[in-house]
Amino acid sequence: MTKTVTLEPVTRIEGHAKISLDLDDNGEVLKGHLQVLELRGFEKLVEGMECAKMPLITGRICGVCPAAHHLASVIAIENGCGTVIPAEAKLLRELLYAGHVLHSHALSCFVLTGPDLLSSESGNADKSIFRMLSDNPEISKKALRLRSIGQKIVEKVGGRGIHPVTALPGGMSCRPSTDDLATMKNWGNEAIELLETLYPVMAGKLSALASVREATALPMKAIALSNDRAISFLEGNAVIRDATTETCGTFTADNYEKSLTEHVMPGSYMKSVRLAGGDSYFVGPLARLLINERYTTSKADELLQKFKNGTTNRWTAFDAIEARCIEMVHCAERIVELCAASDTGAPLLVPVTIGKGTFRGMIEAPR
Repeated sequence: MTKTVTLEPVTRIEGHAKISLDLDDNGEVLKGHLQVLELRGFEKLVEGMECAKMPLITGRICGVCPAAHHLASVIAIENGCGTVIPAEAKLLRELLYAGHVLHSHALSCFVLTGPDLLSSESGNADKSIFRMLSDNPEISKKALRLRSIGQKIVEKVGGRGIHPVTALPGGMSCRPSTDDLATMKNWGNEAIELLETLYPVMAGKLSALASVREATALPMKAIALSNDRAISFLEGNAVIRDATTETCGTFTADNYEKSLTEHVMPGSYMKSVRLAGGDSYFVGPLARLLINERYTTSKADELLQKFKNGTTNRWTAFDAIEARCIEMVHCAERIVELCAASDTGAPLLVPVTIGKGTFRGMIEAPR
């Protein structure tokens, strides 16, 4: 007789989850299922909605990565209308997103993954952010400060820390004050200093796990945006590659349906997305590092080259953690650069006339 074992709750994810395992009479696992609250229903909620309202509505899909949905939606409208936004609006969107990625990666690395790497060997029951704070108070405080800096930048540029509202079809609704830009530039420099401590700590902890690295190898292809072989969160074409081939294919937002297909998942409200040939793939910071050659900021580029020039296989889940750390360095550097370049007083918005059509946009979510 089949027996079901349920592990609930699954902790250290953003949301609620449980794992169900079906066992046979000998206690062997027949199948397993991870259940997360997947159904949001936005596909139906927005039917018939005015197009211009979509950037505000889609940002509510997720409270962890709202800036991604917000900007993907507004970029889709602009792509459909053939709109070119002002240069300074483009810089402000990048500043908003650099803060968002910094916040998201700090949360993932230190609040979700950190307890496994930075807490003492005291058993799984004690591995939490609170135990990490007790075991490594100084490192933990720096990590949480880094997360806070990213979120504060989203708030100042996006108007809200959780659901930003300032990106409009045609550009940005407002710019931060000169004082706010100076403050954010200081925060960017502070983030760089914090990462000079945090990155080596995380890299050292990962190196200590070298004996089990290959057990976390990712048996799938990678997809990431590439802007002339530079990592870009908001621009470029999607590139597909595997562990042995430089490039397997490319696609744009306009023709993504020819490369990606949805599949119903048994026992789930959610659909999985695979490549047109049926292969699975992964995205996020590791995919971006493997597919591209540079970040365009000095410290991050140095770390990227060191990451790529090693002799070990870099196609593993452990490497995704280190990749997040490198991207945080890039975001911190870019925040400093963008704050210095975003106070010219130039126009932020151009008029957009929205007509009939199919509008598609594609950006990189942080993870």
